[in-house]
Amino acid sequence: MNEVTEFVDPTALAIRARTGDEAKAGVLSEVLRESFIKKFLAIGLSFDDANELAQDCVCEVMVNLGRFDENRASFQSWASGFARTHLRAWRRRELGRRTVEHSLEDVAEAAVQDEELNDVDSTLRNCLGSLPVVDRELLIMRFSLGLSFDEIAARANLSSVNCRKRLSRAMERLRRDPALREALGM
Repeated sequence: MNEVTEFVDPTALAIRARTGDEAKAGVLSEVLRESFIKKFLAIGLSFDDANELAQDCVCEVMVNLGRFDENRASFQSWASGFARTHLRAWRRRELGRRTVEHSLEDVAEAAVQDEELNDVDSTLRNCLGSLPVVDRELLIMRFSLGLSFDEIAARANLSSVNCRKRLSRAMERLRRDPALREALGM
Protein backbone atom coordinates (compact mmCIF):
# COMPACT_ATOMS: atom_id res chain seq x y z
CA MET A 1 0.00 0.00 0.00
CA ASN A 2 1.44 3.35 -1.02
CA GLU A 3 1.10 6.08 1.52
CA VAL A 4 0.56 9.56 0.09
CA THR A 5 1.79 12.44 2.19
CA GLU A 6 -0.35 15.48 1.70
CA PHE A 7 1.40 18.86 1.67
CA VAL A 8 -0.25 21.26 4.08
CA ASP A 9 0.34 24.98 3.59
CA PRO A 10 0.36 26.50 7.07
CA THR A 11 -0.20 30.02 5.70
CA ALA A 12 -3.39 28.96 3.91
CA LEU A 13 -4.53 27.10 7.02
CA ALA A 14 -3.85 30.16 9.17
CA ILE A 15 -5.87 32.41 6.87
CA ARG A 16 -8.81 29.97 6.89
CA ALA A 17 -8.57 29.41 10.65
CA ARG A 18 -8.52 33.16 11.23
CA THR A 19 -11.83 33.49 9.37
CA GLY A 20 -13.48 31.00 11.73
CA ASP A 21 -12.99 27.66 9.99
CA GLU A 22 -12.78 25.37 13.05
CA ALA A 23 -11.69 22.32 11.04
CA LYS A 24 -8.74 24.22 9.55
CA ALA A 25 -7.87 25.61 12.99
CA GLY A 26 -7.67 22.05 14.31
CA VAL A 27 -5.46 20.93 11.44
CA LEU A 28 -3.28 24.02 11.85
CA SER A 29 -2.79 23.43 15.57
CA GLU A 30 -1.81 19.80 14.93
CA VAL A 31 0.63 20.77 12.14
CA LEU A 32 2.16 23.42 14.40
CA ARG A 33 2.41 21.05 17.34
CA GLU A 34 4.22 18.40 15.29
CA SER A 35 6.55 21.00 13.78
CA PHE A 36 7.41 22.52 17.17
CA ILE A 37 8.01 19.11 18.74
CA LYS A 38 10.43 18.19 15.92
CA LYS A 39 12.32 21.46 16.36
CA PHE A 40 12.52 21.13 20.14
CA LEU A 41 13.65 17.50 19.94
CA ALA A 42 16.31 18.51 17.40
CA ILE A 43 17.88 20.91 19.91
CA GLY A 44 18.06 18.24 22.58
CA LEU A 45 14.94 18.63 24.74
CA SER A 46 13.33 15.51 26.17
CA PHE A 47 10.10 14.39 24.52
CA ASP A 48 8.02 15.46 27.55
CA ASP A 49 9.61 18.92 27.66
CA ALA A 50 9.31 19.31 23.89
CA ASN A 51 5.65 18.27 23.99
CA GLU A 52 4.82 20.64 26.85
CA LEU A 53 6.67 23.55 25.26
CA ALA A 54 5.08 22.86 21.86
CA GLN A 55 1.61 22.89 23.43
CA ASP A 56 2.32 26.27 25.05
CA CYS A 57 3.54 27.65 21.73
CA VAL A 58 0.52 26.35 19.81
CA CYS A 59 -1.84 27.93 22.34
CA GLU A 60 -0.03 31.26 22.07
CA VAL A 61 -0.05 31.16 18.26
CA MET A 62 -3.75 30.31 18.11
CA VAL A 63 -4.65 33.06 20.58
CA ASN A 64 -2.70 35.60 18.52
CA LEU A 65 -3.74 34.29 15.10
CA GLY A 66 -5.75 37.44 14.43
CA ARG A 67 -2.54 39.47 14.53
CA PHE A 68 -0.87 37.45 11.73
CA ASP A 69 -0.38 39.53 8.57
CA GLU A 70 0.49 37.39 5.55
CA ASN A 71 1.75 40.48 3.71
CA ARG A 72 4.51 41.08 6.29
CA ALA A 73 5.92 37.60 6.88
CA SER A 74 5.39 33.94 6.18
CA PHE A 75 3.33 32.09 8.74
CA GLN A 76 6.22 29.76 9.52
CA SER A 77 8.56 32.61 10.48
CA TRP A 78 5.80 34.37 12.44
CA ALA A 79 5.01 31.20 14.40
CA SER A 80 8.74 30.48 14.90
CA GLY A 81 8.98 33.78 16.77
CA PHE A 82 6.61 32.39 19.40
CA ALA A 83 8.69 29.22 19.62
CA ARG A 84 11.90 31.20 20.16
CA THR A 85 10.28 33.35 22.84
CA HIS A 86 8.83 30.36 24.68
CA LEU A 87 12.10 28.43 24.41
CA ARG A 88 14.07 31.31 25.93
CA ALA A 89 11.57 31.66 28.77
CA TRP A 90 11.65 27.89 29.34
CA ARG A 91 15.47 27.92 29.48
CA ARG A 92 15.43 30.76 32.03
CA ARG A 93 12.92 28.85 34.16
CA GLU A 94 14.98 25.65 33.93
CA LEU A 95 18.16 27.46 34.93
CA GLY A 96 16.31 28.90 37.92
CA ARG A 97 15.14 25.43 38.97
CA ARG A 98 18.58 23.87 38.89
CA THR A 99 20.19 24.18 42.27
CA VAL A 100 23.25 22.49 43.58
CA GLU A 101 23.55 21.74 47.26
CA HIS A 102 26.96 21.70 48.93
CA SER A 103 27.93 21.12 52.50
CA LEU A 104 29.21 24.12 54.46
CA GLU A 105 32.66 22.50 54.63
CA ASP A 106 32.85 22.26 50.84
CA VAL A 107 31.78 25.86 50.44
CA ALA A 108 34.34 27.08 52.97
CA GLU A 109 37.14 25.21 51.17
CA ALA A 110 36.08 26.50 47.77
CA ALA A 111 35.80 30.13 48.82
CA VAL A 112 38.23 32.45 47.11
CA GLN A 113 40.37 34.31 49.61
CA ASP A 114 41.26 37.23 47.36
CA GLU A 115 38.71 39.98 48.12
CA GLU A 116 39.62 41.96 44.99
CA LEU A 117 38.78 38.98 42.81
CA ASN A 118 35.45 38.59 44.61
CA ASP A 119 34.68 42.27 43.99
CA VAL A 120 35.49 41.99 40.28
CA ASP A 121 33.49 38.77 39.99
CA SER A 122 30.40 40.18 41.69
CA THR A 123 30.65 43.44 39.73
CA LEU A 124 30.97 41.52 36.47
CA ARG A 125 27.94 39.38 37.37
CA ASN A 126 25.92 42.55 38.10
CA CYS A 127 27.01 44.12 34.81
CA LEU A 128 26.12 40.98 32.87
CA GLY A 129 22.79 40.88 34.67
CA SER A 130 21.99 44.36 33.42
CA LEU A 131 22.42 43.28 29.78
CA PRO A 132 19.44 42.00 27.77
CA VAL A 133 18.98 38.22 27.94
CA VAL A 134 19.85 37.72 24.27
CA ASP A 135 23.14 39.62 24.64
CA ARG A 136 24.03 37.57 27.74
CA GLU A 137 23.31 34.36 25.84
CA LEU A 138 25.51 35.52 22.95
CA LEU A 139 28.37 36.40 25.31
CA ILE A 140 28.08 33.02 27.03
CA MET A 141 28.16 31.19 23.71
CA ARG A 142 31.20 33.18 22.59
CA PHE A 143 33.33 33.27 25.73
CA SER A 144 32.15 30.32 27.83
CA LEU A 145 31.42 27.83 25.07
CA GLY A 146 34.02 29.18 22.64
CA LEU A 147 31.70 29.12 19.63
CA SER A 148 32.53 30.96 16.41
CA PHE A 149 30.39 33.85 15.21
CA ASP A 150 28.82 31.63 12.55
CA GLU A 151 27.95 28.93 15.08
CA ILE A 152 26.46 31.50 17.45
CA ALA A 153 24.48 33.09 14.62
CA ALA A 154 23.05 29.72 13.61
CA ARG A 155 22.05 28.83 17.18
CA ALA A 156 20.58 32.27 17.90
CA ASN A 157 18.74 32.50 14.59
CA LEU A 158 20.63 35.67 13.63
CA SER A 159 22.72 36.64 10.64
CA SER A 160 26.47 36.46 11.17
CA VAL A 161 26.77 40.24 10.78
CA ASN A 162 23.98 40.89 13.30
CA CYS A 163 25.60 38.44 15.71
CA ARG A 164 28.96 40.25 15.47
CA LYS A 165 27.31 43.64 15.98
CA ARG A 166 25.33 42.49 19.03
CA LEU A 167 28.42 40.94 20.61
CA SER A 168 30.46 44.04 19.88
CA ARG A 169 27.84 46.33 21.39
CA ALA A 170 27.47 44.11 24.46
CA MET A 171 31.23 44.11 25.00
CA GLU A 172 31.33 47.88 24.58
CA ARG A 173 28.58 48.26 27.21
CA LEU A 174 30.65 46.16 29.59
CA ARG A 175 33.82 48.13 28.83
CA ARG A 176 32.07 51.43 29.51
CA ASP A 177 30.37 50.33 32.72
CA PRO A 178 31.80 52.59 35.47
CA ALA A 179 31.37 50.03 38.27
CA LEU A 180 33.29 47.38 36.34
CA ARG A 181 36.00 49.85 35.33
CA GLU A 182 36.41 50.83 38.98
CA ALA A 183 36.58 47.19 40.13
CA LEU A 184 39.26 46.50 37.53
CA GLY A 185 41.20 49.61 38.59
CA MET A 186 40.84 51.36 35.23
